[in-house]
Amino acid sequence: MSAVKVKNLHSGDTGGKGWLRRWMEYKDYDTVPFCSNISCINEAVHGGHVIKVGNADKRRYIVPLCADCNENKDDSFEFYVPEDDLVLLTDLS
Repeated sequence: MSAVKVKNLHSGDTGGKGWLRRWMEYKDYDTVPFCSNISCINEAVHGGHVIKVGNADKRRYIVPLCADCNENKDDSFEFYVPEDDLVLLTDLS
């Protein structure tokens, strides 16, 4: 499994479970996944908006996140997610 470092966008988008539902449909998931943060063990409740850290790719992605990881307002909060969990926001719009 290849992991990628990301950080929250804090987009202000209140899509709530809508983004998670879209991610699940896109990935063909039948059950709610766990948080994509590989250091977390909570169930996902949001489709979190993230960007990759440390490279020129500033595209916006959606990943499943728990409330704690999604709502962390610390701008220095960076975490690793499986690369396969990243779905471009434009693919879900």
